[in-house]
Amino acid sequence: MDIHVKLLHKDEGSRFITVMLAKQLVLNCVYLPCHSAGTDYEVELSSVLARLEGILDKYSDCVHIVAGDYNFECSASHKRYNMFSDLVSTYNLE
Repeated sequence: MDIHVKLLHKDEGSRFITVMLAKQLVLNCVYLPCHSAGTDYEVELSSVLARLEGILDKYSDCVHIVAGDYNFECSASHKRYNMFSDLVSTYNLE
């Protein structure tokens, strides 16, 4: 069985890269911004998530894996986690 890897997207901000591993399997490797206080972090995180959402929409007929360094505590009491969780729920990535 031949496996071909195809680059679908490389984020200009070096926050994520997307490759197709098989006909309908897409791997999204993310490096979300490190936590900091203030709105700058949330603006940057929102921007990255919006670009990732564009990839999820463009390749909606594929199975997606989103892996990488999320850089936030996985707790519902954290807004950054909830921002990411909303995307996960919207695209049924669970």
